Parts: sequence; C-alpha cells; structure tokens
Amino acid sequence: PAVSVDVIRELAGKQVMDGQDLDPEKFGKAYGFFGGGEEGEAACRALNALCQMSSIETMLGTFIQPLQELVDDESRIHCSMNLNTETGRLSARRPNPQ
Repeated sequence: PAVSVDVIRELAGKQVMDGQDLDPEKFGKAYGFFGGGEEGEAACRALNALCQMSSIETMLGTFIQPLQELVDDESRIHCSMNLNTETGRLSARRPNPQ
C-alpha cells in the first residue's frame, strides 16, 4: 500500500538528523514503536532518509529531467531572453532557467 510523505515524516519526527544533541522528545512515533534507544533512533533516521530521498526524486523529476530533454547537440540549453524596455528587467522563457 502507498504511504504519503506526511505519514513518514510523522513517524520519523522533527529531529534534525545530524548526530548532534539528539532530543528523544523530537523523534516521531517510530521511536516508541521500536522501543526507544538505539533501535528507535535508527528507525527514525531511516524514515528521515526516506523522506529526503522522496524530496530528491521530486526535484529530479520536476526540474532536472525535463531540462535534459531540451539540450542541443552540444549539451546546452537555449532559452528566449526578454528585455522589459520600461524597467530594464531581463527575463527568460522557454525554458525559464531563473
């Protein structure tokens, strides 16, 4: 069955997983389910890593992969540049690399 990232984040908790000053009260529900301690912490770390992977997959699918389809023979992406004559603002489109 499918599980949303929100559910996984709730299980992982709001702990910053950098190894510095970990606060067991900020771990998610998985911490208690696995009995706390090292096993609970490991479960929360694993779920947090899964959330980060999901974010990376979303960014790749939304931004990187579509741009790869727009490259020319020299692996360059060309866009249309526009200059607003009133303000002097420069903008780009097709694609918008800003």
